[in-house]
Amino acid sequence: MKNENLLKDLNWLDPRSFAVFNNTELLPVSALSTICKISGLNHQVILTELKQFSSQYEHFIPQIPKYTTDCDSEDKLLLRNEDVSDEDNDEISKSVNCNKCNKCIHCAFLIVRELSCQSNLFSNLFVIYKFALLLPSTQTTCERVFSKLKCIKTKLRSTLH
Repeated sequence: MKNENLLKDLNWLDPRSFAVFNNTELLPVSALSTICKISGLNHQVILTELKQFSSQYEHFIPQIPKYTTDCDSEDKLLLRNEDVSDEDNDEISKSVNCNKCNKCIHCAFLIVRELSCQSNLFSNLFVIYKFALLLPSTQTTCERVFSKLKCIKTKLRSTLH
């Protein structure tokens, strides 16, 4: 499988796997290495933040009732989100149909987003979750983009008289 390491990394971000590595002292060295390379973040920092987040995950759930607070503009700069707008974050949240089960990657993303917006806590982990949710799981998304591009190019070519 081509993206086997990336899929393994995504498994570490799933709240259902938090219990597994909360019982062990150390995460495997290769855990989250691929997604850290893609995002350009420090591997050790991400492992530390994930370990802290996973150990406190159950305590964060009741403290954040609605997951709807928006970040201030200063917080966005601290989170290194200059190129990502509110619409992108909202689009991520709207595209996943979840009833706040608190057991999926999307629910963990919402909690990390809220924590990083309120206190800049887990800001690096927030970036990793964002990358994880933005990665296409199939090729159909990419194929649709190229199909639309083909339509646009054809329309432009026909009007170049």
